[in-house]
Amino acid sequence: MSRRWLQRFIILSCVLAVGAQEAAAQKQWPKDISDIVLALPSNLNGGVRTYDNARLFDGIVNATITNRDGIPGDFGADDQITFQITSRPGSGLKNPPNGPGFGSLLTLTRSQFEDWAKDPTNAANLLEVLFPSGLATAVSGRNTSTLYSQQLLLSTILDVSTSEDQRRRPSAALFDTEWMTLDKDGAAQNNSAWAMQGMYSFTPWMSLQARYGSLSRALATDSISVAFDFHPFIERGDYRDSVMVRVGGLGRGGFMYSSTKPVASALTNATSIPLPVFDYSGGGWASVLHQFGPVLVGGGSLLQATKHQALEGDDNDFRQAFATAINNRGVEYDVTVGGTAKAPITRKTSLLGSYAGTFGLNSVIDESASHAILGAVMYEVGPRATVNGGYKTTSLTGGRAHSVFFQGSFGW
Repeated sequence: MSRRWLQRFIILSCVLAVGAQEAAAQKQWPKDISDIVLALPSNLNGGVRTYDNARLFDGIVNATITNRDGIPGDFGADDQITFQITSRPGSGLKNPPNGPGFGSLLTLTRSQFEDWAKDPTNAANLLEVLFPSGLATAVSGRNTSTLYSQQLLLSTILDVSTSEDQRRRPSAALFDTEWMTLDKDGAAQNNSAWAMQGMYSFTPWMSLQARYGSLSRALATDSISVAFDFHPFIERGDYRDSVMVRVGGLGRGGFMYSSTKPVASALTNATSIPLPVFDYSGGGWASVLHQFGPVLVGGGSLLQATKHQALEGDDNDFRQAFATAINNRGVEYDVTVGGTAKAPITRKTSLLGSYAGTFGLNSVIDESASHAILGAVMYEVGPRATVNGGYKTTSLTGGRAHSVFFQGSFGW
């Protein structure tokens, strides 16, 4: 990789990082937990407002707001809330909290409720209940760190589309649109998601990944994530007469921003529930390629560690307490393993089949393994230039994703 490309990569990364921080500072998690609860669907009967099994990300809220100030329907300073939040059945939370507000109901005024929520222990427990399988999983339907590692493994580390020497690999692009069915335990209805995502490889060592998703639940959520990958490697051998071995490292930096919309009749003062988070990953990978007759076969693995960072702010409120809980959550470790095979069917056309599986390793989140299987047809359009398209299915925490993708490698 040339020094010119590295300089461009560093400059672009810094510009986007600064821009993302500025945007995140303007759009942050609501400062009061009351505004989040009031965004949920409810029923009003006289001076009592009830929230019955209201879905909030991966938590279930049961609450009653009792009028004490003579203004029915609002949540005033003198009103009382009886509140409990539990994990959604099938959410995968292995050790749900049992304290007041979690294992049992609590009754408080609005200010007392805010003090309860910003207690560090309660804020950390709320994080576990709302996002047991990770932040991205609850707001977009899938863990983007897992998605990005699988895409990197299948489209770059195990790429067999062009040159036998990946150090001379041309620019490449991937576009993927997927639809997801979630919560297969049946605990909630109308849970589905749609997303489009892509990746562009500037050089064999650098790529940009991005994703936009729309999640339909009791509260609809839109999300966007962008990440830069830097994955230098060394390569030895020739797969045509022996084994080609690649060993490399991984550095990834990016951000995710989601916006959850309150129901139309909500009492909340918030027009949305935004959640900006920065993600940082690092790790290493290795792969092998060998040709058995006309069939090229490869296998590889990628080990990564991921940390999420939220902006805490300077106010002593729930927003700061919740951001602190995110920052204190720890590091997520996972390993992705996979294989691929390419078999020619004509002089310019080949069939591709690949598998990638991601498994948590002593992770701070409770997430089941994710398995992706894809099949594609590849066509050579010119020297060192190919296009391929196909279908991919992926098992997720509590659901499954189906996608159609197109990928091209260009002789630029």
